[in-house]
Amino acid sequence: MTAGFVTPMKVLGTETVPPGRWRCQIKFDGYRAVALLKADKVELWSRNHQPLNADYPEIDAQLARLRCNDAVLDGEIVALDESGRSRFQLLNGRDLGERQRLLAQLVGYYQGGKLIYAGKV
Repeated sequence: MTAGFVTPMKVLGTETVPPGRWRCQIKFDGYRAVALLKADKVELWSRNHQPLNADYPEIDAQLARLRCNDAVLDGEIVALDESGRSRFQLLNGRDLGERQRLLAQLVGYYQGGKLIYAGKV
C-alpha cells in the first residue's frame, strides 16, 4: 500500500473544555498542506486536494530530502514576519505574484508543531 491523500481533520468548536490533562500547540496562520512522500516523488496538496508543488517548490525540494519512502504528513505552510510570527497575508502576497517583496520572508512547513523545512522565499 502506498501513501495517498487523506482529508485533514478540521478543528471543532466546543462550549466547554472536557475534563482531563490538555496540551496546546501554536496555531500557525497559513495554508494547511498534506505532503505525500513516495519513493521517487513528493506530492504537496491543499486541504481541498489542490496541488501545491508548483507554488512551493522550495518546500517540495526539502520534503524530498526526508528519508522516507511512504508517508503522509499533515502540516501548515507559513510565512513568518520580522518578529517570527506567522502571517497569512504574506502568503497571500506570494500568491499574487509579489515574490520580490517577499524575498526576505521565511517560509516553512510545520508538521505536528515541528518545523520540517524553513527557508527564504
